[in-house]
Amino acid sequence: MSGSSKKPMRRAVVPVSKTLPTDPQDQHSSSEEVDPIFFTPSPSPPSNTPTPDNASALPCDHATGEPHRHPNPTRHPDFWFHDGSIILQVESKLFKIHQTILANHSEVFAGLFDVPPPLPTGTTEGDDMVLEGCRIVVLHGDTEKDFESLLRAVYNPSYFDDTLPPSADVETLLDFISGILHLSTKYLIRNLRQRCINLFTSKFPATFDEYTAKSTPQPSYSSTRSSSHKQERYRSDTLMRALHLAHSCNITTSLPYLYYCTARLSLHRLLKPRPTDVDWQTKSVVLAGRERLRYATLAISYSFLLVFERAPTCAEMRCGFASGPGREWRSIVLGGESGIGSAPTPPTAATSITNAGGVNGISASATAERKSKSSSNRAPNPLRLYTRWPELGVCDRCVEWNKGVHERGRREVWERLPGMFELEGWDELRKAQGS
Repeated sequence: MSGSSKKPMRRAVVPVSKTLPTDPQDQHSSSEEVDPIFFTPSPSPPSNTPTPDNASALPCDHATGEPHRHPNPTRHPDFWFHDGSIILQVESKLFKIHQTILANHSEVFAGLFDVPPPLPTGTTEGDDMVLEGCRIVVLHGDTEKDFESLLRAVYNPSYFDDTLPPSADVETLLDFISGILHLSTKYLIRNLRQRCINLFTSKFPATFDEYTAKSTPQPSYSSTRSSSHKQERYRSDTLMRALHLAHSCNITTSLPYLYYCTARLSLHRLLKPRPTDVDWQTKSVVLAGRERLRYATLAISYSFLLVFERAPTCAEMRCGFASGPGREWRSIVLGGESGIGSAPTPPTAATSITNAGGVNGISASATAERKSKSSSNRAPNPLRLYTRWPELGVCDRCVEWNKGVHERGRREVWERLPGMFELEGWDELRKAQGS
């Protein structure tokens, strides 16, 4: 056969929006170009290639020109519809599904399916293979498990509610949404992507109000205590996994809080490499941000203890000489109630630095130094809500005034959170995330 008589291979090229990147390596710089996804029709295989379910031919991998690495694909038991109009091969599974359903959900598949009508079984036109009257398309880079989860979510509107318990922990939630999130991002299935993002941000908030709702103690009527709230704790491997997922699926609005949580891990854990960890470049950003969080604790959200101000309406002179704020500040600095960071002990109006450590002179300095060294490994937590107001020993008006100062400081820390980890501002992160 002459070269001029051979029909050219048809290739559907569908670019991916820059707001929905698919390559995890591209996440550190959202302004970089993202390679398009290529959906390649399969050429005719060598005559000795095994065929799936009595079909006459098997798709090949255009990247190498060799037969596909799964020489014996099988039909998926749940997604092989007799009235299906397209066959998608993902690894070793064949899915015969309805292209109109996928096209209605996915902008990418809508472009992919813009092809001529199907041919008779076992025939080819150019490089397109057909089985049971349906064109076969190989989807590269996807896994059977992830694609099956995606199809279940597409075909069953109640799949999320039926499968994921409302009280699911973070590991269960990540297991459930990871595959759907990856593929809904890749194929621009916006409603499924947004639903996954909503579940993701329920664990890793994207706004200060979401954070406070998640972290504020809830009233309990079954206990004699005023409140009972067990805040969810995340394993270090889970945080690393979530950070990977947010980068690879472009959930940019959750990145600041994920960095914040990762920065609060122990230094020993951050410096201990594990196969599933983020890379060292990301860890260096985390470690630099950790020091910025320490500064934010002392200078912003907890500064009301360091430089205590009486309320403008305060009528009690004792509030101006109260030693409680200084004691609380030192407790926080040296790893007391909040366990936050270390810094030099501040002077106060009613407390001597010399006697701050419980002993005087050099002995007190050495004690403070030992405490500082031991507390330097403690993670800063500037967003934490201060609750020990009775310990300040000041009037109610001063307490209410400084509660407002503390709240404004916490909000300021949240607003500055992206910059502490070398990210763009919140508005830019929301625009980059898109839908």
